[in-house]
Amino acid sequence: EVEGADYYALYKYNEVTGVFDRVNSFKKTSVKIKKPSGSITAYKIAAVKRHGSKKLYGELSDAQYGITTPKKPVVKSEVKEGKATLSWKKTEGATGYIIYKKTDEGYKKVKVVNGKKTKYTFKKLKKGNTYTYKVRASMKVADTVYYSNYSSPVKVEM
Repeated sequence: EVEGADYYALYKYNEVTGVFDRVNSFKKTSVKIKKPSGSITAYKIAAVKRHGSKKLYGELSDAQYGITTPKKPVVKSEVKEGKATLSWKKTEGATGYIIYKKTDEGYKKVKVVNGKKTKYTFKKLKKGNTYTYKVRASMKVADTVYYSNYSSPVKVEM
């Protein structure tokens, strides 16, 4: 909050032009912004004071980043010739996918897949066994990794 401010102007980074564009104004000192899943957006704020018919803008704040986690993948399975293929649609913002297999102790990470891939095939599965898998998307930003929720479990019967 800036003392004497009549309202605040919100600026969003424009990746095309490389500058911060004014996108909104508000009187509150906090605001919720809806953003698509798996996105990163930089924002800045400036305090605004009305002086007669003029508007006096304060300095832009340092950039604040809005980060949303990826949506959970919707996973399908296909069994063919002793192999099971898990597939899913690309999740916006995902830089990778992690596949988990159900064990007696719970789910265990069994494979990390590049974010450009949307399927993985397990080979040499034993006939007569049932396998259960979950997948979740990951999004790496700088040194931090953000995760989606887990997909619904997918059972594979061999």
